[in-house]
Amino acid sequence: MKENGRGRWKILAKALLDKQINPTDGVTQSKRRFSSYNIFKSEKLEENESGTWFAIQVEQYTVQIHIMKPKMSLNNLTGFNNTGNICIWPSEECLALYCIKNKDLFRDNSVMEIGGGQTCLAGLVVAKVCNPASVTLTDGNQDSVDNLAKIVAKNSDLEISTLKYRWTDVQVISLSAQYDIILCADCLFFDEGRPALVSELYRLLKPGGLALVMAPLRSQTFHVFRKMAEDRFNVEHLQDFDAEVREQHLDLVDQDFYQTDIHYPNLLILRGVLKLLLFKSTFKFFI
Repeated sequence: MKENGRGRWKILAKALLDKQINPTDGVTQSKRRFSSYNIFKSEKLEENESGTWFAIQVEQYTVQIHIMKPKMSLNNLTGFNNTGNICIWPSEECLALYCIKNKDLFRDNSVMEIGGGQTCLAGLVVAKVCNPASVTLTDGNQDSVDNLAKIVAKNSDLEISTLKYRWTDVQVISLSAQYDIILCADCLFFDEGRPALVSELYRLLKPGGLALVMAPLRSQTFHVFRKMAEDRFNVEHLQDFDAEVREQHLDLVDQDFYQTDIHYPNLLILRGVLKLLLFKSTFKFFI
């Protein structure tokens, strides 16, 4: 099992090491040349020894994000929690867009983003334009969490908290049933992490809450997670979650650098209704 895990990490590390941050647009360019659907306009603000600041245009609003200079060593890439600190994945970009187009979903609700990497763009956008009651941005990598703190300080008009959180670790009991909505982008790729992720989403959500999980199919990993989630949630799968993204996807689908299986995200909406159903079933049994 450990050898298989190391093998998967070697493959992932090689893929990440092949990528470079493009300082002109703040997204990662790979050898496949696809990294983003270019949904949001960005403007480079400043560059320093730790990374680069960008202004991201979100409707009539602007948020500032900081892209860290990548630490390209196997020590930085080894471990469950380090993939998100390399770049903004397309799934994060698409999840942010979905949130913008469904603003009313978040109004006066408590929101958490888990595994959001170095920017937690979706959660940041929710805080900026969706009028939530609260937003908590998290990742399992300390460098990412430190970067999130910088971003929150720069966007001082927003009420956001940050937290180091890994769903495979021993968890903080006080977080149980604290959130109305949980955001999760491209966190399904490791076999050993999926059961814990399902359990933690269920634990963290309030009764009746929901999780928005955006990820590519990636060799059936999406469907494996969906099957696991169906044991605890009412699951809705949206392949065509946004017309704008779908149109760009269709324009790209025949290009040799674009691979639908790893680039085009799907959306799962997990509704935490089973807590109530299980309670009712138990109550009936005792009657």
